[in-house]
Amino acid sequence: MGNNNNNNDDHEAAAAAVAARKRRRIKLISVLEGCDEFPFNKRNKTDELVENFLDELGDDIYELLTDNYIEADDEYRGLDSERDTGAEVEAAVKFFPEVLSRTKEANYVIL
Repeated sequence: MGNNNNNNDDHEAAAAAVAARKRRRIKLISVLEGCDEFPFNKRNKTDELVENFLDELGDDIYELLTDNYIEADDEYRGLDSERDTGAEVEAAVKFFPEVLSRTKEANYVIL
């Protein structure tokens, strides 16, 4: 019976974490929609953060689609049919279609 309580606690904690992430995303959307009302320097800071966010997320999606190796920590970072659904990948590409036309940069070490 004690194990069942632990499962309920784990489920409630996971649900609370999901709800907290959703609240933060909703707040972020509200901030972005209203940022033109901010003082000038805060609008600039917001724009800078948005640019960084979009660049980094686009890079992450590109890596998801093109990675085919295992990281040093033995964790595969590319697509995984047991983890990633077709709908999830489609959604990512829908928001960042430009990643499909990128070319992979070669990282060569010249000795």
